[in-house]
Amino acid sequence: MMQWGRACVALLSGLLALWLGLPSARAQTVVLVPKPGVPQTDVAQLSAEQTLAEALSMQGMAVVDDTVVRRVLAAREPCDTDQCALKLMAAVGADLRAAIVVWRDEQGLPAKIHVTLADAQGHSYEGDANLQHGDVRSATTVALLDARAFQLLGPGPWLRVLGTPDAAQVYLDGELVGALPYRATIRSGRYRLAVRAPGYTGSEQQIDVPAVGDRKLVITVSLAPPPIESPVVGDPTHPASALSAGASLSSPTRPIVGPVVLGGVGGALILGDLILAAMVHDGSCYQRAADGACATRTELNVPSTLVWGGLGVAALGGGVLWYWLGAPETTPAVALRFGPGSLWLRGGF
Repeated sequence: MMQWGRACVALLSGLLALWLGLPSARAQTVVLVPKPGVPQTDVAQLSAEQTLAEALSMQGMAVVDDTVVRRVLAAREPCDTDQCALKLMAAVGADLRAAIVVWRDEQGLPAKIHVTLADAQGHSYEGDANLQHGDVRSATTVALLDARAFQLLGPGPWLRVLGTPDAAQVYLDGELVGALPYRATIRSGRYRLAVRAPGYTGSEQQIDVPAVGDRKLVITVSLAPPPIESPVVGDPTHPASALSAGASLSSPTRPIVGPVVLGGVGGALILGDLILAAMVHDGSCYQRAADGACATRTELNVPSTLVWGGLGVAALGGGVLWYWLGAPETTPAVALRFGPGSLWLRGGF
């Protein structure tokens, strides 16, 4: 009668949940398959198995009691095959089986945790984590989360793209599918994988996703910043090519400083000569006597005026000829620039 009562209660509860639209789900039952032949001195393996059982329980899974598992396995050979694991799942009514292995390095020290989850259909989901400072508990949790992520995605194949920078965009055959770190199921076949990010040189490669065998494809991409272009020396439009006073230019240029100085001297001589000639009034009284009579009259010194004027004309003409007939300077000695796009002065003596 009690069994019929429980059955009726369960039926009514299910009908009520269906009528109200409430979710009706049960926790997955998982059996932890111990690694056969592990001695009691292997503290790392035993700690990893215990941590895995606790982590599975914390994720809402119903873990089969260890005593039940060992009682079932007592009548069997060491359970290290898929057939044995499937029989164990059927015997304890589990939906999943979990196994954990501590991998060791060449010195025999624990180095890596490997977790495997498998369902009754034969689909396997694996996760790995490196041991940091011998912390078995943290590595076991990370490896389990890795395996659970693949389990939630469903049967593979899977594509996992890791690398830098974070949030770089991932493209498959030209279509944006996600960002780094990227993980998703993918059909077997050949794809064109591209990873791009603003300010970085993009990466593109061809990948082949196998239909059988290892169906988890892991790609690691590290995008590099674009190379810094060297400034063009002497280019006034390039901000990095601003030159201070005294800097030299590599491009040929005509001499300009020398001709300008020589022409300036000539112009000054001519201008000064004209001013002096204009100030002298030929025949005017330069000095008067006591009675008021003109004792000395001014006279224009024509030879001196012509000499100074001629020197000025020669200097001015020499500056012009120096500029037009002078050979281009490969490395001018003088170059001046005040800010980008402003005044330039360059040339040589």
